This record gives sequence, C-alpha cells and structure tokens, in this order.
Amino acid sequence: AENKPANTANANTKPAAPAAPTADALLALDRQANDAYIKGESKFFEGFLSDKFMMAGMKGKPMDKAATVKMIAGVKCDIKSWDLTEPQMSKIDNDTYAMSYRATWDGTCTEGGKSMKVPSPMRAASVYVRSGDKWLGAWHGETLIIEPKDDAKKEDAKKEDAKKQDAKKVAAAVADDSADVAKKEEAKKEAPKKEEPKKEEAKKDDAKKDDKAAANTAPAKAPEAGPNTDALTKLHLSGWEAWRDKDAAKLTSLSASTLAFVAPDGGWFGSKDAVIKQWTSMDCKDVKNVKVTDGFAFALSPTVEVLLHKGTADGTCMGQKNGTLDATAVYVKEGSDWKLAFLFEAPAM
Repeated sequence: AENKPANTANANTKPAAPAAPTADALLALDRQANDAYIKGESKFFEGFLSDKFMMAGMKGKPMDKAATVKMIAGVKCDIKSWDLTEPQMSKIDNDTYAMSYRATWDGTCTEGGKSMKVPSPMRAASVYVRSGDKWLGAWHGETLIIEPKDDAKKEDAKKEDAKKQDAKKVAAAVADDSADVAKKEEAKKEAPKKEEPKKEEAKKDDAKKDDKAAANTAPAKAPEAGPNTDALTKLHLSGWEAWRDKDAAKLTSLSASTLAFVAPDGGWFGSKDAVIKQWTSMDCKDVKNVKVTDGFAFALSPTVEVLLHKGTADGTCMGQKNGTLDATAVYVKEGSDWKLAFLFEAPAM
C-alpha cells in the first residue's frame, strides 16, 4: 500500500461565509413583492416571507406573516404607474441585510374596505434573512419623503391654484344644478317602482362584498412579544437619551459598525459616521423628556432581534414640534452586547 499523508485540509478549514447579496438583487425581490401586492396575490407572500416575519400594522400594532398575507388578500389597486429607484443596502450580519429605496406611485389602493391614493414619493425599507440559497422578507416599512422647501412651496402654489379652479367649477356646478333640480325631481316621481327591489338587491350584494372584505382583513390573534422585549426597550431608551444629550460617545458605543438609518422625513443615512453626525447636529430645542413605549421584540436569529416601538420627545427639532414616531430597530449581538444596526422611523399614524 502507498504511504501517503491523510488529506486533512477540509477537516481543518471553516466553511466560507455565504456570498453577500447586492442592493440590486434585493431591489429585484422588492419589485416582485410590490407587483404581487398590487395584484392582491397573497399566495406569493406565503413563499416570499420568512415564518418569523413581523411588521407594524395599523396604529403600530404588530402583524405577523399570517395576518399580513390575509390583509394582502383583500387589497385591490388601480395603479397607473410605479417605480422603485435609488437602492441602498446595509449589512446587519452575514445572514441578515437591510435595504432601502425610493418608491413613486400614481394610483389608488383599497385596503380594509377603504380606497385611498397611494402616498408618493415614499422611502421604503425591508429586512431580508438568508434561508438556504434564498433571501426571505422578515420586515417591511414605509415613510413619506418630505421634499425640500423650494419644492414644497411649488406644491403649495399648485394646491392654491387647484383650489381656485375647484371654486370656479363649484360655482358653475351650482348654477347648473339649480337649473336641473326640477328635472331631477320630476324624474324621481316618474321612475318606475319596480326599480326599488333592484336597489335593495344591489344593497344586499354590496353588504356581502363588505362582509367578505372585512373577513379578509379581520385581525388575527395578536402575536406575543419575545422575552428580550423589556431589555431591548430599556437599551433603546438609553439611545434616545444620548440623542437628547447629543452624546456622540454614548451613541457610538451603542451602535454597530454597520449602522444605517431611515429618518422620519424619508432621508437615508448609510454609514455609522453619517448617522451619528445627523443625530448630534440636529437643530433641536427644549428637548427634556424622551420615551420609548409599546416595545415588541422578536428574534430573527440568536444574534439578531427586531424591536417594534414608539419613540416620543418633547420640544422642537428643525422648527417643528416633536411628536410620536412609529419605529423599528434591528439589534445585532456583538459578544455579550446588543448593538443597534438599523433604525427606521416614521411619523405615527
């Protein structure tokens, strides 16, 4: 027999970390999800979302995967055009990434029986987790992008002009209506009584549709918060206190090296230095009290947890009175410490 040394290279070598996704690859996934949402294709999300998926629903209440899929089943949209641009990506750990993009919409969607114009432009963000060779959605949020002041003035001017045009239309409509009142009253009198049963049947059909929509959007059993909720809520409050005190050193110590932030006005800050600079240079006055409430933590892995919560501060920032924010904080465990890796904030609904 040949006397050859044993091949121990594979036994002593750790497997390489899986390749990281790209911002464009994750944006392509969000395109698929948005397309399915518009079409109300809830079945798509059964395979697209992680079983650990959670997001803030109406009034900031947590919605799990089952409740989200059920809600999407009742969505009906009439979208003329939409686009997702400016993808940004931030690493949380090797198996968890956050990504953000600008979304523009022209159209309406009906959700929970109510039709509304889709806000635009929006800053959307998603968190993805690795599952084998796939990336699954684990969280999603959106906030309206507030345009620069010059653009805001132009929009105000457009609104004022629209109001004037509407006033002219109303005046003309009133004149026309006054001339048609008699004709309409006569038409009502002459309308055959046989039409009444048809109206009643139509009402019954509408009621059935409303009941079906309500069934599709009825809230499921509320999910339970994870055991780390109180600890992460307390930790996050210390971050708010450091923001209030403009304590850069404390904010730095509480944050992961890959920290990224979506601000309430839709701004994106993609590096730790940029985020800390933003937080410590904001023009804020009379901020004395800060609160973190309604904490709800859930684990994506043993070293990654997500905290849904509300954050509140008094005083003013950038000339605006501070209020309550619906927020999501993603924490990653470094050694024995939890560090903030991604934060998303939006004005509370």
